[in-house]
Amino acid sequence: MMVSSTVHLSQQFCHDVATHHIDQDHIHGCNTKRPILYFVAGEEQLKKINRRYYYLESTMIELRCVNAKYDKWLIGKLIFLRSPITCTCEDGVCPICYGDLAYTNAEQEFSIGCFAAAKLNNTLSQNILSTKHLLTTNSEEILFCDRFYDFFKLDSCKFKVDMDSNENFDDWYVRILNDDIFEFNAKEEGDFNYFIERFFLYNKKTKETIEIKELNKTQTMYLYEDVLKMFKAPRNKDFDGVELCINELADDETYLAIIIIENNELTKPLKNIMRLLDRKDHYNCEDIDQLVNKMSDLLIECGHKLDLVHAECIIRTIIKDIDNVLIRPRFDNETKLHDYQILTVSSALLNNPSLTVSLSFQDLGKQVTNPNTNIKCEKSTYDYLFSESIPVEPYTNYSE
Repeated sequence: MMVSSTVHLSQQFCHDVATHHIDQDHIHGCNTKRPILYFVAGEEQLKKINRRYYYLESTMIELRCVNAKYDKWLIGKLIFLRSPITCTCEDGVCPICYGDLAYTNAEQEFSIGCFAAAKLNNTLSQNILSTKHLLTTNSEEILFCDRFYDFFKLDSCKFKVDMDSNENFDDWYVRILNDDIFEFNAKEEGDFNYFIERFFLYNKKTKETIEIKELNKTQTMYLYEDVLKMFKAPRNKDFDGVELCINELADDETYLAIIIIENNELTKPLKNIMRLLDRKDHYNCEDIDQLVNKMSDLLIECGHKLDLVHAECIIRTIIKDIDNVLIRPRFDNETKLHDYQILTVSSALLNNPSLTVSLSFQDLGKQVTNPNTNIKCEKSTYDYLFSESIPVEPYTNYSE
């Protein structure tokens, strides 16, 4: 909701709708040169882009509008989809990139970004809250590689060093890459503000390295914060992370991490969408085309009826210029179509061009000392909370 609050429809378009003076021959939208490559794998993928505009060829000559009821012939084809992600309007998203929903959501102060976040989140959150009412679960068994059990033992959903192990712990270290440590957006007091999906066991004498991760690839390991504080950066610089000798964990009362047993039918889709938007690997998506197609598949997988354009309004906010995280890429310049970077939602919030958005997030101290804070000037829906004028006292010359 916060990161997408700055996304609006083009104000010129909203003005035209409000005054009923729309010249259909001149509603061409922006000058983007970068449509999204979208694969219409089936009928569900087609429904996700109903009433959206696309080209069949990369030449972008003939603009067409999707009619999911009659355009079944598009199934199995790769099309060039106009998208809010690559729209180049300076004052918002043009109606061609947004699709015909623009005429429904055309109120001038309406934030299509906030609306998109609410539509995406409400259904998933309600499903999560409904879990306690179910009489059945669909949990998966927690599985690790055989070498894991030479060092650790599982105690229900927690694991700790196996004191009965035959391994010599003196030479073995637990190592975690810095890029593998994720932090929750809203930190709370206590444990489990940090989580990982893998770590390494490293023998400093033999140089043996063992990657440890849950084999079903669905479980996240939540770190005990007091244990995480014991980790230190290795003296040699060949490893970008932290390490801790297993001997320091060899206490029957010390747990390294806990794995939350989840009802996959309900929590897995939300977890996967969070991974797509707020993890550095973005579900292994390397470009915006893969990002959009993966989002479409995830929404279909969890049965979410959300139109894909709403998800694209959120994705739009994490796509930034490759050299400047405060501005959008130049998708109207054919020489710069690939000059972009994909941020996480957390990073996009900290680097949001709207000051009221970024300061309402976290790491206030870092933002105040960051030079980029001085040049943030984009508007957001939060600005209205600070718009009330304050009476100014008449000038008094106290020197007199």
